[in-house]
Amino acid sequence: MSKKLEVPTSCYPAVEISVQKWVQINFGAEPCYDDGLQLKIDQWGLPWFRAGAVIRNAEGKILMMHESLVQVYKIKDEKLKADYLAKGYKPTDWADEDGGWNLPSGRLRAGESFEVGAKRKVHAETGWDFELGEPIHIRYGDKPDNKYILPVYLAEAIGGPEQHEVAGTSEIGWFSVVEIKQMHQDGVLRSPEFVMDSLEAYERRLTAQ
Repeated sequence: MSKKLEVPTSCYPAVEISVQKWVQINFGAEPCYDDGLQLKIDQWGLPWFRAGAVIRNAEGKILMMHESLVQVYKIKDEKLKADYLAKGYKPTDWADEDGGWNLPSGRLRAGESFEVGAKRKVHAETGWDFELGEPIHIRYGDKPDNKYILPVYLAEAIGGPEQHEVAGTSEIGWFSVVEIKQMHQDGVLRSPEFVMDSLEAYERRLTAQ
């Protein structure tokens, strides 16, 4: 048995058109999914549709989150990773350890637009309030077992906590573009391609202004 795929909407034509084309390519004219996924969708959200943001403050620094919850094979500390594997963990098992620094993003819930999902998820992960602006980048996950589309929005910080610890987030911090590039060189980013592509799009936006 299958269920009809509910495709999220956007108030931005560039996102709307991109999503419709992506769904057509990956799911066909009548998109649907296996009913067996429903429990995971109820718990974690829609795996194919995600949203994130580059949040900047008045000083031009960007808000990053340090993720604690991570799959074992993605743990940055090699000794820590080896310890988990020695304990019998599978590489794809989840552990509450060193996930690395990342831009805030996450899965949409059924019925959410991309903008609503971005506001909810980014606030939950960082604790910050912000004004969501236009999309600056659209990322596509192309792995066979992890296909998704993820618009990244530019956002202006309004206010929030110095630290914000929730499940999956161990720390937040503000960093300059130069500092984030150094983090990439140091190998401490959770999703380096996602972060660096978003950062490149952000720099292009600054140049165009």
